[in-house]
Amino acid sequence: MSCVIQYGDMNFREILHTTVQHVKAAFGRDGLLFVFFLVVSVIFWFMLTVNDEAVKEFHIGVDVTDVPEGITLINEPPKQISVMVRDRGTSFLKYVFKSDPVISLNFEDFQKTNNLFSVSRNELLTYIRNTVGANASIISINPDSIRATYTTLPPRKVKLIVNTDVTPSNECVLSGRIKSSVDSVWVYSMSPLAADFDRVETQLVYASGLKDTAVYKTHVKPIAGMRFVPSDVEITVPVEPLIRKQAVVPLVVDNLPENVNLITFPSTININYLIPMSMYKRVFANIKAHVDYNMLVDANTTEKLPVMVFPVPELVRDLSFSPDSVEYLIETR
Repeated sequence: MSCVIQYGDMNFREILHTTVQHVKAAFGRDGLLFVFFLVVSVIFWFMLTVNDEAVKEFHIGVDVTDVPEGITLINEPPKQISVMVRDRGTSFLKYVFKSDPVISLNFEDFQKTNNLFSVSRNELLTYIRNTVGANASIISINPDSIRATYTTLPPRKVKLIVNTDVTPSNECVLSGRIKSSVDSVWVYSMSPLAADFDRVETQLVYASGLKDTAVYKTHVKPIAGMRFVPSDVEITVPVEPLIRKQAVVPLVVDNLPENVNLITFPSTININYLIPMSMYKRVFANIKAHVDYNMLVDANTTEKLPVMVFPVPELVRDLSFSPDSVEYLIETR
């Protein structure tokens, strides 16, 4: 009884015959024999090699199962451990097409007193040998034991303070409040929290020369014996470019006596400033140019009065104006 493997419209024998004919046409009979013996040599080399002893590093996942309701791990066990194993090469073939192995640790099997979850080196070795095989020699384990603390106390929700030191480039500006992806976190603690414990902060986010809105991932600043959920947050720093804008503002005379009229030449001032792009169409009606009548009396000035521009909105940058002084005419009523 013969077995014929079909592949499309051709069976295996036809494919083999066609392949041999192509090789023979390309290399001749001697070339065909060379290719045949080369393939046989590679097969023998592979069989001899995989039977030798070899050292392989495994990354074995750790899964803590059956954690009772009401118990929260404060510091998480490692997600995986690295294991160096010596064994025959054939023993490693079963892992070629498989994902990294995982060991499952039942929480109650390793629950100790004093809120401790602990797996010793010998206990860990037992699980690893069951995974990689009893004949394998385990050279090293990292970490070589597992320890984690847990709590049965309920969590408290506290405010999250964003801790940043960020500055935009000279051509840009912070265009709003720096925000976190959450404004509060849950705190799990080994011992009862103080009554006034109502806030935690992120680790410092530092950046300078920003030219566009940026998002940074950071951690809640750790505190011994506590776990925060979430422990990682995203900080958004809103940045937008500054563009130049010009305007003409009226000139106002301050401290003018009732029986005096002061006329300035000119009566308006040209101002030039930088503003965030999103606010370009906004009119700052409260920006005015000022001259002070008292300066005539105090300094006995007769030529020109100096100009001052105020108030200047916080978002306005690099304000300049022209002229910086004006001529005047005084009329008595």
